[in-house]
Amino acid sequence: MLTSHDAFFAPQTGLFQCFMLWDPAELQVDLDETQPSLPAQLKTKIFEIGESIWELIRSNKIPGVADDSLVSQSLHFISTAIRSGYYKSLFSLRDTIASLV
Repeated sequence: MLTSHDAFFAPQTGLFQCFMLWDPAELQVDLDETQPSLPAQLKTKIFEIGESIWELIRSNKIPGVADDSLVSQSLHFISTAIRSGYYKSLFSLRDTIASLV
């Protein structure tokens, strides 16, 4: 039985993996365009949300937040993004990893 977690995060078939590959030709921008495409903007916003949640956990500003299911899913999201290889250049930077720890 496929769980909702697997449906979203499963390697190769999960919705998250499909979303990371999503880049329709009709939404691509010209190479000389300074604004990123809509798919790139959406992906960036998702990572910013995950980073904000991680900052809440790391700072311990809200006691008990580390036990929350949203936090658990966010951490899984970040680890899936790292393992996917789509943002290898970003996650290979020491500063990126340091900001997550």
